[in-house]
Amino acid sequence: RPHHVRTLVRRQQGKHGGPGRSKAKQSNDDDGDSSDDEELNRKFGYFQPFHRPGRECKARSFRPDTMEPEECLYFPEFAVLKNPTLYLGLRNLILALWSKDCTVPLDVDGIMHHVLLRGMVRIRCRLEVGRILAFLIRRAFVNVGFVESVAPSLPQVGIANRPKQPPYPRWTSPTGAPPSVLVVGAGPAGLSAAYHLQQMGITAKVLEARDRTGGRVCDDRALGACVGRGAQIVNGCVNNPISTMCKQAGIPMRRLTGQCTLIDERGQRA
Repeated sequence: RPHHVRTLVRRQQGKHGGPGRSKAKQSNDDDGDSSDDEELNRKFGYFQPFHRPGRECKARSFRPDTMEPEECLYFPEFAVLKNPTLYLGLRNLILALWSKDCTVPLDVDGIMHHVLLRGMVRIRCRLEVGRILAFLIRRAFVNVGFVESVAPSLPQVGIANRPKQPPYPRWTSPTGAPPSVLVVGAGPAGLSAAYHLQQMGITAKVLEARDRTGGRVCDDRALGACVGRGAQIVNGCVNNPISTMCKQAGIPMRRLTGQCTLIDERGQRA
């Protein structure tokens, strides 16, 4: 059995007084969770889209064998099935492809290259791939960061009982002009929101009070080297959009350890 399944079984046996399980052993297993997580990060990187049984659920991760509540709202025809195998297989394929290479935007043709089916079933799968891809793009799970999204050409994804309702509101002016949004603040969140809105076909304008962009992220090169004056540490790297953009831009991330040298204003060690 896979390692995570064995771990889950051992924990369940210990919980119910199973054989060969002691309190000391349970404590040792719990202490090893952090080291196991570090090993996973080294093996799979900082993009881990699937939840591992027996582990704490990570943000922006999916259970590979279960539809999440939000998915059930958008795809009720699959949610009512006892085994929504088709949906889960296509969704997991899309997430796996994005996890493998987040520098190339996903599209229906590229995804269907990995679907080994022929005949009428393939036609059905192609339609569902378009719908699932549209959902994942509009929820910012794939095709995010420094890649061009293909969302405007994708089909709309509806909510239960409203099949023509897109997952974001449609705003129209009295004159029928295209929707537009004002984003306040040109920090990472504001710039990301504006970019994502534009990829959805919505006009976005960013308002910023400073004479620069970046918000709290500000670099100072007065000393001849790039020194961060604001945010420079990424907490919670797994499935973090910042980690994705660093990989897309080819910017390495250095893991901080217990020893972190502090530099004072004179450039000397504090």
